[in-house]
Amino acid sequence: MSENPQLTDASCYHSSFAAVLTSMDPGADPVRVLGWNAATSARFDDRGLVSFADPIEPLGQAVRRSGYALISHPVRTADDWREAECALAESRTIAVGADYYHLPHYWPGQGRIHALHVVAVHDPDHDAETVGLMDLGDVVHFAGRIPVADLRKAMYGTDVGQSWYELRPAGPAAPYEPTELTSQLTGPGDDWLSGTELMGALRERLDDYLDQVGSRGRASSTRQSDWGLGQRLPLGLWWYHHTLRWFARHLRARGAAGTSAPPLPEYVELAADDVLAIRNLIMRLGAMGGTAPRARAFRAQLETRLTDAAAHLQAAAAPSHRSGAAR
Repeated sequence: MSENPQLTDASCYHSSFAAVLTSMDPGADPVRVLGWNAATSARFDDRGLVSFADPIEPLGQAVRRSGYALISHPVRTADDWREAECALAESRTIAVGADYYHLPHYWPGQGRIHALHVVAVHDPDHDAETVGLMDLGDVVHFAGRIPVADLRKAMYGTDVGQSWYELRPAGPAAPYEPTELTSQLTGPGDDWLSGTELMGALRERLDDYLDQVGSRGRASSTRQSDWGLGQRLPLGLWWYHHTLRWFARHLRARGAAGTSAPPLPEYVELAADDVLAIRNLIMRLGAMGGTAPRARAFRAQLETRLTDAAAHLQAAAAPSHRSGAAR
């Protein structure tokens, strides 16, 4: 492992890939690499409702801009996992999307919920039958060892869409032009809905989304691979919040580099806060139902936050027209 300081972060994807990146390339800056991305990961499904892709897709594009390749290996069987164990035997650090039901350190969900959680693993000890694991989220924050048998169960004991991930050098970095990501903030987007398009889509069919969230089953009663929109919408907004948060950090780390004025990090940060509030309000309002005594107040705050998020994204993408967008 690298001797670089471990990066603690609320996003399991970012903290785990930061560990993999700095192990492979101790001189790399995770904020510059993983934060070079502002994608929502959201598209419309065949019902015209928002559907979120795996955040690995835009993260893969981000690291490629910096000259690395993010390679995903699905794991369904012991044979699939054997390749990952070979990589670990070569003294490499890898990331895994594991079923946290079987991870002994993960006290919020171990033994309760079959869902994915990304951690970094390294340094197998064949005599002790343990492996090093780093889960540097700001809640769990574990850096220690677990039994190899538990990790194997977490990787193929129950199918919830597990994978292991590696980073490899992939050639020179792309020329840095921060404004290339402006279209990801404000529409029209390319591969995914832009941020402003996502806010508009949520507002347009807000009742449908609240119904889906309100009628979702308990997460503990189903595997993540069987979750519907009611569970996936809050999760997708959680990912997008982290994407914006890291993009703002990336902009600050880069400073004013580029051929034209970059997006403004302070407005990206405000939008990230808005998205987190939107996610939490949708969950609360969906759970309480539209007829609850405080539902009207929650609904008004949710609509305000949707408007604020769109305004902050617009201001971030158009620095010369930012007046009046901040709260």
